[in-house]
Amino acid sequence: MVAAAAGQGEFGDEVVLVEQPETETVSSIDSTRRFATVHGDGQPLASGAAERIHGAIAAEVVGLCQRALDMTLEYVKDRKQFGVPVGSFQSVSHRCAQMLLQTESARSATYFAAWAADADPDRLAEAAAMAAAAAAEAGREVTASAIQAHGGIGFTWEADVHWLYKRAQLDAALLGGGRRHRAALARLAAARVAVPALS
Repeated sequence: MVAAAAGQGEFGDEVVLVEQPETETVSSIDSTRRFATVHGDGQPLASGAAERIHGAIAAEVVGLCQRALDMTLEYVKDRKQFGVPVGSFQSVSHRCAQMLLQTESARSATYFAAWAADADPDRLAEAAAMAAAAAAEAGREVTASAIQAHGGIGFTWEADVHWLYKRAQLDAALLGGGRRHRAALARLAAARVAVPALS
């Protein structure tokens, strides 16, 4: 058995290929996916592996956001209150507009990361940090808004939006949260800018 394990190394995120892994199952709020911690010695994979994984997770989060948005729009168009669709209420339409904004922001950043992985590996660290930061935030906000827009049924097992919320929470944790990636972006930008010497 061979496993790839991601984690924090001496110089940041690294991905290690473990030949004889020991795994320990981890329980999570998302029962649709299995999680485990991996123990064992291995060789670090090539530079950029962690960034590519962040890009892949960000792409999954974009899909979650899009599905949550689609489900929400369908619901608020059909659900009526006071004889009109609830989507016609300003507070609901503003929430949906914000969901769209966050979804598209994460999508654009993720496309940039995918492009950089293929066409410009020198920009991959920056692109992956942007995608991870945008996706971590969008996943949490969009899926939470989907639950809110579904009203009381959004909190029940009858609505599938709770699965999207749970997956988005775990993906945000796998990404390490937006704050960490925004800090990495700041470090990358600071390293690129030459500070003139004071005379």
